[in-house]
Amino acid sequence: MFRISVLTLITTLALAGVVTSCGKKEKTVSVESQSEMPADTVPEIPVYHADNDIAMTLRSLVDALREDEPLDSASYNFEGVLTDGQGYPLYTDVQGGPGVWKVEVLGEHTAAIRNLYLGDLFPDDLRTYIISSLGIDPDSGANDESLDHDDHNSAIVYPIEGGEMRVETHSALTSNGREGIIMRIIIRDTPATIHNN
Repeated sequence: MFRISVLTLITTLALAGVVTSCGKKEKTVSVESQSEMPADTVPEIPVYHADNDIAMTLRSLVDALREDEPLDSASYNFEGVLTDGQGYPLYTDVQGGPGVWKVEVLGEHTAAIRNLYLGDLFPDDLRTYIISSLGIDPDSGANDESLDHDDHNSAIVYPIEGGEMRVETHSALTSNGREGIIMRIIIRDTPATIHNN
């Protein structure tokens, strides 16, 4: 029978470790290889998707007005990303994130929806999507004569069952001088005087 001393056992294990590590190269990540990435390469940004369709939100408000139900802020007030029918944000803010909206009950029969930040919002496309989704005749809208219409401001009022929908757009500038749009949509049960042009 063999007797192995502790010293012999430790030496044997140490030699085995040295022998097995010979010939192996260490795997290292070169900082140079990361800096060799082309300058025009953009990191992949995850696609944002949500189910907060602005048309469905407006449909819910319109239905409540039609049924003469008081609007409850606990049910409707919201601040976050609203989307189109496909689940994509309605705009991208100047920081590159999905655009944030605020839905707010202003009274028992009045609510407003507006974007909080400037970005690449296309108000004509959004207005077309909304009136189409709500089944509103696009020719039924009239300019609100109480507002000075120019290249920077406009308000179009559409009759809806139980009230009206007012769509306002206002141009503004970002801190770096880029133009953006603030859009405000007001749903209310008391139609204002509208002059067709």
